[in-house]
Amino acid sequence: MAFAVKIIMDEIFGVKNLRNWITRKKCNPENYTRKQYGNVADFIILYTRTDNYVWNQPFENWTEEAIKK
Repeated sequence: MAFAVKIIMDEIFGVKNLRNWITRKKCNPENYTRKQYGNVADFIILYTRTDNYVWNQPFENWTEEAIKK
């Protein structure tokens, strides 16, 4: 469905306003079966209305525990 949604979003926002296509891989073993491909990814399609937009990088600061790992 992501490709069909992208075509519609291109018409609404314009192809030049596509900022990013983000693929998030799922790591749940229940998504893998023997008889078909599993549901293993989510997609985020990011558009803006104009070239003037604000991007706030989503991240968390490193903790001491994470650094030691």
